[in-house]
Order: sequence, then C-alpha cells, then structure tokens
Amino acid sequence: MRILIDMQGTQSPTSKNRGVGRYTLEMAKALIAVAQSKHEILLVANGSFPESLEQIRKEFKNCLPPKNIKCWQQHANPVAGIDGNSWRKSAAELSREWYLSQLHGDIIWSTNLQEGWFDSAVTSVKRIPSNSLWCTTLHDVIPLLYPEKYLSTHIKSWYEEKIAFAKKSDVILTVSEYSKREICRLLKVNQKKVVVATNAYNPEIFNSHSIDFTCCADIVGDVKPEKYVLYTGGADDHKNLHRLISAFGLLPPNLKTDYSLVMVGGDVKGQEQHLRALAFESGIEDRNLVFTGFVSDHQLVNLYSCCALLVHPAYSEGFGLPVLEALATGAPVIGADAASIPEIIDYEDALFDPFNVIEMATKIESVLTNRQFRINLIEKGKKRAAEFSWLVSARRVCEAFENAQDKHRIRKTYSFAYESLIRRIGKIGGSYSTTDLVNTARSIAESTIPNASVRTCYVDLSCLVHFDHATGIQRVVRAIASVLFDTKNSEIFFAPIFSYAGHTHFYHVATRDGKFEVPDEAKLGQHRVDFKDGDIILLLDLHPGSAISKASEIQNIRNRGVLLYFVLYDLIPLSHPQYFVEQLSDEFGQWVRTLIMSDGVLCISEDVASKLKEFISRNALVPSVNFKIRHFHLGADLASSVPSAGLPPGAAEALSTIKKSKSFLMVGTVEPRKGHSLVLDAFEALWDRGDELVLVIVGREGWRNEETIERLRRSPENSKRLFWLEGISDEYLEKVYAACTCLIAASEAEGFGLPLIEAAKHGLPIIARNLDVFREVAGDHAFYFDGISPSDLVLAIDAWLGLLEGDKHPKSEGMQLLTWADSAAQLLQAMDIYQ
Repeated sequence: MRILIDMQGTQSPTSKNRGVGRYTLEMAKALIAVAQSKHEILLVANGSFPESLEQIRKEFKNCLPPKNIKCWQQHANPVAGIDGNSWRKSAAELSREWYLSQLHGDIIWSTNLQEGWFDSAVTSVKRIPSNSLWCTTLHDVIPLLYPEKYLSTHIKSWYEEKIAFAKKSDVILTVSEYSKREICRLLKVNQKKVVVATNAYNPEIFNSHSIDFTCCADIVGDVKPEKYVLYTGGADDHKNLHRLISAFGLLPPNLKTDYSLVMVGGDVKGQEQHLRALAFESGIEDRNLVFTGFVSDHQLVNLYSCCALLVHPAYSEGFGLPVLEALATGAPVIGADAASIPEIIDYEDALFDPFNVIEMATKIESVLTNRQFRINLIEKGKKRAAEFSWLVSARRVCEAFENAQDKHRIRKTYSFAYESLIRRIGKIGGSYSTTDLVNTARSIAESTIPNASVRTCYVDLSCLVHFDHATGIQRVVRAIASVLFDTKNSEIFFAPIFSYAGHTHFYHVATRDGKFEVPDEAKLGQHRVDFKDGDIILLLDLHPGSAISKASEIQNIRNRGVLLYFVLYDLIPLSHPQYFVEQLSDEFGQWVRTLIMSDGVLCISEDVASKLKEFISRNALVPSVNFKIRHFHLGADLASSVPSAGLPPGAAEALSTIKKSKSFLMVGTVEPRKGHSLVLDAFEALWDRGDELVLVIVGREGWRNEETIERLRRSPENSKRLFWLEGISDEYLEKVYAACTCLIAASEAEGFGLPLIEAAKHGLPIIARNLDVFREVAGDHAFYFDGISPSDLVLAIDAWLGLLEGDKHPKSEGMQLLTWADSAAQLLQAMDIYQ
C-alpha cells in the first residue's frame, strides 16, 4: 500500500508552530517507523513554502529515502481570506489533486483540512475522480459548536466547505473520544468511519531529566523558577484566557505578589495588549504578567520543568497537547473539566469548572500552597503521560488504513489526464486575470511527473559552448561529456544544456556534426528546459558567477524533485588568493555557499574533497540536508576526449629537437601558480652552467603573469632550448608527450594534475612538487621536490638526472590510469545516479 501524507500542517504559518504542526510531524515519523516495512510512505509538501522543505528533509533524513519526499508547485495566491480569489483557490485545489493523482497513492492523508485561510496552503478532497482512499484528520469541530464566535459571514462558507470535504473522506481520524462524539453528532457520519488515534509526546524531548535554569531566565527574565504559573497554547476564545487572568487576580495578595503568570505562544503574544488590560482590571501587577511569544522545544521543556503549575483553562479542546507534554515533563497540571481534557489528565482532583472563576482560582491556590497535592499531581501525571505514545497511535492509523483498503473495491479505473485537468479548470466560475492563468499554468507544468521509464540527466556545458580553450577544465568537460552522450543506457538519457551568466534558467543545446549550437538569444524561451521530478542535473561546466545568479532557481529546482550536482575542480582562489584578483576570490567564496545548496559536490580528487569539507567546517556553513561530498579521478586517454587535430608549420623541426635532447615538459596555462617563473629561473641557471637541457612549455597565456610571458617571448633560447607551444592541438600534444624525457609539475596548487596521468600514459617520468594531490594521483611513481627557490628545483633536477643515469628514477608506468569512460563511470557512481 502506498500512503501519501500531506505535510502542509508542518509548513503553514498558521499551524507549523501549534499542535497541528507537532501532530503532523510526529505522526508521520511514527507511521514510518511502524509501517514502512510493509507499506510505502511518501510525504507531499507545498512548494509555496520553500523555506520549510529543508526542515522536512532534515526531520526525516534518517528514516525516509529523500526520493520519498515530494513537492507540488503552487505559484498562484489562493489565500482564502483574500476577497475575490475563488477562481485561484479552485484552480489550486484541482492542480494539487491532479499532482497527487500522479503519485498513485492508495491512501491520501490530510493531517489538517483547515489550512489556507491566511496563507497559500491548499486542501480539498475528491474534486477530481480518484481510485485513492482519502483520509482526513479532524482535530475538533469547535467552530460548529460555537458558530457565533468562529463562523462569521466571511469565513463560514470556507469552513463549511472544509467540513464537506472531511465528510467525503473514506476515513476520518481524530485525536480524542470527545472529538469523535462531536464529529459523529454534528457531521452525522457513521461512527465506524471515525477512528481515534490520540496525540502523544516525544519522550526524548519532553522529560524531566535535565533542567536548564539559565534557559528559563533568558525567557522569563527575573521570574524565579517555581515562582510562576504557566499557560501555553493559542489565544482563541475557547482557550478561556480571560477567565484564567480573572482567576489569577483572585489569588490571595501574597500569592499574587510572589508568583507571576507566564503566557507562552505566538498568538497569545499578539493579544498581549488586550490581555494586559484585563490583568490590570483584575488587580495584577504588570511585572507579574509575562508574554514570551513563540518558544523552541528546548525552551518549552525548561518552562514546563521550572513552573510551579501549568493551567489549561480551555472549555473546548480537541485534545490539549500542552497538558500531556507538561505531565510528561514532570510539571503539576490542572485543567478544565470539559471536552477532552479529563481524558488526558484522568485525575478528578486536578479538574475545575472552566466557567467558574472562583473554582479555578481555588484550585490554583491549592497547588501553590499544598505541597502534598502538588506531589500527587506530579506523580499521577507522569504515570498518565506514559500511557500515550505516537507509535501506539500510528499503529491505530495504520490499522485503519489497512481495514479501509481491505474493504475498498475499485469499480472504475480512472486515468485523470492533463487535458481533463485543463477542461475542469476552464469550467471554474468567477473572475481571473492573465497573471492567474500564467501562475496556474506554471504550477501545473512544474508539478508534472513524467511517465517515461527513462530518467534524464542534463549535463551543463555552459562555458564550453561559449568558449573552448581546449585546455584544462575544457578538456575534462569535453571528455566526460563525450562519454556520457555516447552512453547507451535503458535507465538514463544524457542531454546537453547551457546557460548565460545572469540568466536564471537553462536551455537546450543543439548538436550538429559533433559540434554544439547555441540557439539565437532572441529565441531562448523556446529552448528553456522544464525540469521534472526525477530529473538529474550535472553542473559539469558552470561558471561561479553564473551559478551564484541561479541560487534561488537551484532551490526551486531541487524542491521539484530534481537532483542537482556540481563538479568542483579546485578551491585555489580561496587557498591561494594572492594569484587572483580580490573580486574573483570573493566570488569563489560565494560560489561555495551556492554549491552547498545542492544535493552534492563531486570533486576531481580526494584532496579537493578534503579541502571543501575543511572550508565548510571552518566557516560554519550549513549545507542542504542530503548534501554529500564525493570524489572521482580523471581519465588519461586524449584520444577519447574529442581531441583537436592539426600540426602548425615548424612542428616537425621542433619535435625533432625535443626528441634528441633531454627535454622537460610543462603542461598548463601560463599563470603564476603553475610555477613557470620558478622553472624558467632554474633552467636559465642550468643553461648558464652549460647543461644542454630543453624546456618545453605547452599552454595558453594566462592572466596576471605579464613578466613571465614577456620573458618567454623574448628568451634568446626560443626554438633552441626553449619551446613555448601556445594553444596547440591535442594531436600535437600527444606527439610532444611522446618526444619529451620528463614532465615537470611545479604548481603550488592543483585540483588534480591531469598532465601527470597523461604523462604516465606515455611512460614519461615525472618530477612533481610535493603536493598532497600529486601524491594522491602519482603515489610512488613520481620524483617529488620541496622548496620555492630556483636552486631547490635545480638540485631536484640534478638528483633526478643522477637516478636516471642508473635507471633508478621512479617509473610512471605503474601509476593507476583511468580511461575517460572509467572516469565518467566513477562520476556517475559518486552521484548514486542509478539508485
């Protein structure tokens, strides 16, 4: 059985910090614990509350696969409390149900239908044909009991519609026997349809094991522990707060002076001015009345633990979760002898008539002055609280679902198509605007779940399609992309995409004769990629600035069920900022903060992965919940990387000179960190002493290296003992590797060191700076040097030449070499792409 749980109760501002929010969260966790072994459970969230998605992922990280958390998109503004939006509300309800139908749930469970009056939550039941069974939790029907207080003309029709939806449900859950009686009586539904699964508490949070007096002081100021009477909850009329204040005002003067009344809750804080006026009329000093506003669970536990008494005066209550939490924490609790409260407390001496202010005051006074009574309340309360469990309640829910499923007989098979949804939306009455249509269309488009059995992995080639320098990262991108696009796989289809810096969206790339074609910028809208649930995005080649501009879109894409991974080549602008302009280093730091919003970063070496973890830790960054850092290694076969071809004039002569000499090769863009200046200084020293060694530099001109560039261009050794081969083809580079004697890798920082494995593929020995990443790549198959002066490198070259004479130099032939196909396979494995 597949169970879909609507998580809006933990998302909407109205419910997330109240009992409904706790019920939704805890019941979902408990149901997963008791039912996941035999049933599939999916959590369904509302995308119009994007900030809550990460919290949901965090709460369920250890108990539910990430793919089981779904999100439908809501771009309209269906808030019921706004006049003139009935069309938007109806369109949103239909769109939501259509999304749910695509998930093919056997049970669709809404933990609270009364959502959406003040916000963009959307709830409805069976507005479109469905094979699913629908379950609704009705926590209470208090508005029907007191319509004159809660069902004004404006809200009456909205609430009655929600009740009608509940009646259409196949199963109604509620949280107390009292609520069940009232539901059956007022809604006139069969009592067999209504199942009681009570609220409970989390014993890991609500217990009396530890008390943090400092925490209490931070909340209530100078009020001392055990010198305050506590109320926590809402501020609705049935909460009876005006009588609580009156009762506190009737306490003897010494108690009214020694004790304070502490009132907890966001809604209560909103009524502070009104309630202080009532307190003043009741003779309560302003300093003896404290309003805390919303508090965290940790703060709430300590408030329970340190209070002299918790009073719950509500004359109507579906359950009264604060009562149970306080009992579990070890607080003495008294409550109204009304509605569901006696079911929880189950101790007659702890109850009072909620309409009798004198009786309430007397009961408060008894607890504050009678030590034995207080002890009895605590002892009986703890025993009573132990009888409540979310797991027990979840088993009742699961049993109710299973019973309903056993009785369910499908008479007609519905396949509710997209076209049917559009027709129904077209029949909605009321006015709408062009914006309403656009937002609804966008919601539907982004909530479409593809039926295809083959998932799409979109591979970003943004830099490559705009400029391909055919070196460094571009060679890696070309190689891996080539392998992926040639992959024949029944599960994953790989497709190229690109974007522009500053653009929010990605676009399809066309290919012609093996080359990428970028669409006309004026027609980009026609080529925009609409990502769907189940898609994967591999940002293989996205410029940092472009990624930063897409930060909000990255969150939006992930919330739609799309997996998104970045490839990280290095962190050099952060580790060696002296080689970059300040703006770029700052941008790189901001980019890392964007990277960690994704599902993961795939680093080209373990060293880069380690440095990324260190940076995140050092800067106290908080990644997305399911964020992972993995690494893979690069390939060495140039022939498989879509190599460029062609030899320039004079190539044959240069290769001849290189081949007949002891020639040392450097490969990489000529920029400061690569160590070209150091190597040139060392070789000039070697040449000055008469050594006939050749230095070959392959790489384009980089930036901020004007002095070295000028030395290379004006060197008297050009085409003699120095060859600078700028922007040569891969074909020419292969021949250079084959002609040289040794590779020199003198970089002060690298993400991998691709030339090392390319050299090893040709059996070319290696002299490398003693970097962790070079040791990771080459192991014992390279000769390493330390130091930053030319003389250090001269000594290293002399030592290596001595080893070469005796054939004792480290051989590169033993290095582990990957093909680009191997590298791409490692990359996909790091992504868990086939999970």
